[in-house]
Amino acid sequence: MKILKKIKTAYRRIDLPIKRGNLVIDIGSGGTPNPLADICVDGMDENLERDTALKIDRPFVWANVQNLPFEKDCFDYSILSHVLEHLENPAECLTEINRISKAGYIETPNSFYELAYPHNYHLSRCSIRNGKLIIPAIVN
Repeated sequence: MKILKKIKTAYRRIDLPIKRGNLVIDIGSGGTPNPLADICVDGMDENLERDTALKIDRPFVWANVQNLPFEKDCFDYSILSHVLEHLENPAECLTEINRISKAGYIETPNSFYELAYPHNYHLSRCSIRNGKLIIPAIVN
């Protein structure tokens, strides 16, 4: 059963509406950069919140996700997987992603999962309500 879940998760991360020739950035790439990304970005050199060590296997930029060093609309597609829940102000990150890319994919643990299996290093919980992304801060 676990292997089926891993395959389903892996497929979800590559079954994205990215066209041939699109310039793709993986923001918060961590130890498992998305295979579709041309460029990776991360701002943490320690593995405090990662399952595996940081992997740098393609062009890589050290940057803060809330202040990215790229021009407006320079990427066709942004991938942001399991990053928002670590940020004190996820809205700043979303503003930056919207500024640098024309489209994108965001993945976070859902609110129910966070309530059932809390992580002390997650600072927010994400959910979708009426087609809108909701990210209330976690109050400890």
